[in-house]
Amino acid sequence: MVFIIFILSSSCIVCYLYGAATNRFPHGD
Repeated sequence: MVFIIFILSSSCIVCYLYGAATNRFPHGD
């Protein structure tokens, strides 16, 4: 259960970083 959540969280982080790298999702940093 925890392992699945960890994978999902990692995926979200990857998507977030990818979005930030492509400036699709500005995070005001």
